[in-house]
Amino acid sequence: MIAADTLPDESHDRTSFPMMTPGPRSVVDLGGKSVVVTGAGGHLGRAMVAGLTAAGAVVLACGRTRETLEAAVSACAPERRASVLVEVADMGVDADVERCLDRLTAHSDHIDGWVNNAFSGVEEPGPSVARESAIRTLGAGLVDVMAATQAAARRMTASGGGSIVNVSSMYAKVSRSPRCTRPAPTFTTRRATAPPRRGSSSTPATPRATSLPMAFG
Repeated sequence: MIAADTLPDESHDRTSFPMMTPGPRSVVDLGGKSVVVTGAGGHLGRAMVAGLTAAGAVVLACGRTRETLEAAVSACAPERRASVLVEVADMGVDADVERCLDRLTAHSDHIDGWVNNAFSGVEEPGPSVARESAIRTLGAGLVDVMAATQAAARRMTASGGGSIVNVSSMYAKVSRSPRCTRPAPTFTTRRATAPPRRGSSSTPATPRATSLPMAFG
């Protein structure tokens, strides 16, 4: 789990994180771990980048807008900002996904975690949703996630394994500038493991509820 005080304090963006209190601290040690966070420029993305870096991880923060990604870096504790790599990328573009994986691999030689947090959904009210909008939403929330998960899993299995975390939350739907004190994201993780050696057995991985950064601990 991420302790409340691992997240950005009022000196950064109190509007987006009204529930945070100062003082970086983490309940787990992720030193030596390398994690990709997609959609890192959003409210949850920034919180996860801050929490993971506070726990000692190197994080590649990716998203479509450089300004929001730079804000995610600024939201981290000053002494941990050098642990964040920024990459402007669209998870709907396979080449962008591979570029993110390439960059983190070049920096850390391995990838321990991938967080599927990026999402772009329908803005219209239910009765007014056009077919094109529904298809675009399914593409971002299902097809893009599946493709990114497959790409990340291939890299992880080649280097010994890792964790893939999927984020599901209504947090972004509460308000454009959330002031709620208890956002409730749900994290599920699937462990990516190298193929078993000949003669051994392996139990297929199943998703399980967990919390960040415990998924990578």
